[in-house]
Amino acid sequence: MKNGPLLGGEAAQAAVLSRSISPTLRVVIWLLATGLFSLSVAFWYRGIVVGDVPESTIPMVAIEQGTPQCAYPARAWTAVPPLYPVIGAGVMAATGLGTSNTGLFHYAGPQCSRVNPKEALYSVFPLVLIGALGWPVVLAGFIALLAAAGKARTLWEGLGLCLIAATPAVASTLVRYLHPEDLFAMGLILASTAAVIRSRWMTAGVCIGVACCFKQFALLAAVPLLIAAPRRDAVRFALSAVGSVAVILVPLGVVMGGGMFQVMRGMDATPSLAGTAIVGRLGLHG
Repeated sequence: MKNGPLLGGEAAQAAVLSRSISPTLRVVIWLLATGLFSLSVAFWYRGIVVGDVPESTIPMVAIEQGTPQCAYPARAWTAVPPLYPVIGAGVMAATGLGTSNTGLFHYAGPQCSRVNPKEALYSVFPLVLIGALGWPVVLAGFIALLAAAGKARTLWEGLGLCLIAATPAVASTLVRYLHPEDLFAMGLILASTAAVIRSRWMTAGVCIGVACCFKQFALLAAVPLLIAAPRRDAVRFALSAVGSVAVILVPLGVVMGGGMFQVMRGMDATPSLAGTAIVGRLGLHG
């Protein structure tokens, strides 16, 4: 009896995974991956999110309550850029999720003071549900990357999506740290990489710029892509990235005030004993 890999050698595995799949099976795989992600979130969810609940919730509640000027009050420690709070506030307003008990995270008034400082209990599950909207962005970004690499519509797509969906670190963005913006940013980074493979540098720049408006760590992907780009494409990439950031942040900054720009600079992120560290200015979490 031969001893070898259970799934055969490298060539055999590649041949199996490269098989084309039908559109119907492809949709089934997307639904299966989404189900695995939901099961992973449900399995790791323990009723209380230990991490940084106020970081995205304070600006989100302020926007939903009609006080965007208090989205980034001076006394609220946060490193979350404004794009996810804007989306989350829209979902809250449209569905009513998380609106029943917002006093703990609601800042209002001329001094942007907490509305109900004595309130101590808050159900985080609605926030987890809102944050789960980042999963379709990750799914779409990964599919775009596989398509650019010539591996979409194959079993590679099913394997990759299911592995991502079942990875605990993906669920932890919701149930451990409550940083749903990380999912949005990573999905856009994947989409940007896909655009680079297709030599669509302006599209790549737009994706990276929007990703930065979700989370500053998108700069970690932007820098090597900028360096790797040919000279003309590097200019297009940089201009489209900066332009997309400006289109998003300038109007929001007019409404939300200077605190938003401080957050984008990472001024309140990951403080060290000697002050805000250089790494902290990237807004890294996890």
